[in-house]
Amino acid sequence: MDTEPLVITAVDPAPMSTGITPSEISFSFNRYVTATELRRSLSISPAIAHHEIKSSGKEARLLIPGPLEQDRTYSVTINASLQSTRGNRLNESYSYAFSTGQELDTGLIAGIIYTSSLQPAPEVTVQAYLLDDSAAGPPVGKPDYTVLSGSDGTFRFRNMQEGSYRLLVFRDTNQNGTPDLPGEQYAAGTRAVLPTGTENVLFRLGNHPGENEKTILPSSKDNGAIIGTIQSDVPLVVIEAVHTGNGSSNRVLVSSVSRQTPFLISGLAAGDYVVSAYEPAMQSGTNETPPPWNPGTLIPFSPADQFTVHPAMIKVRAGWTTGNILLEL
Repeated sequence: MDTEPLVITAVDPAPMSTGITPSEISFSFNRYVTATELRRSLSISPAIAHHEIKSSGKEARLLIPGPLEQDRTYSVTINASLQSTRGNRLNESYSYAFSTGQELDTGLIAGIIYTSSLQPAPEVTVQAYLLDDSAAGPPVGKPDYTVLSGSDGTFRFRNMQEGSYRLLVFRDTNQNGTPDLPGEQYAAGTRAVLPTGTENVLFRLGNHPGENEKTILPSSKDNGAIIGTIQSDVPLVVIEAVHTGNGSSNRVLVSSVSRQTPFLISGLAAGDYVVSAYEPAMQSGTNETPPPWNPGTLIPFSPADQFTVHPAMIKVRAGWTTGNILLEL
């Protein structure tokens, strides 16, 4: 079985070239790629009308039939959904840029997408819409840039036109390029507008439509616990531990948060956990009923609860307490 990732080994003209108006762009791969598969996975910004894609074995060409705009940066993205004839996939979306003028746009926006159970979420569609000064409503028309998250959940837009953007993050299950709500999972994010230069922005998908949250109560002999410290200035924080095996979630409410406030999550089944903290929009609750994380809404936009994720997996053993977990929100 061929398990090597698909790799783009060469591009001509060279990436980041300036002062060029190419009639074609050639891509070389380490595996065979069909024109049909590449056509599905490729996006160009700004759009180039009537472009064609041809391929032969490990070589592919993007044919550009007409004149290009003057002094404009063009960005070609090959998304992580691309696969070879043997099923090899790119580890992450690939971005190629050139400019017809003497300067390249250098704007970027980058982040990571998590599943509802706080695992890295691969192959999630991320669309970026450039906003004008008055734009406040839902984005219209085609996105200015599109990428898919990589195998580690990360995404990165490169060589964007400088400005402010609205991002739509969703699982494009039917591959029509549009978030079909409520039937497709989405991540609203915590901000409606992101300026270029924004990095490490976090998104978390809501549950699958119709999916109920899992809460599994272990027997007493299986109980373990996690202790730690939360650093935050907000008055109320929920600490959440999600079991990586079954997706069950346990939460505790931490109130009167100071710069350093201890927390304890007990009654945990043995296993590996992802630990996160979030600021609930509903600033009320008890340890018996801490408010769940609010995913917000994509269209119209309402923000998700701000959250953070501990970078390391936490192992819980029966009868033991795992300590020294530090979270900052």
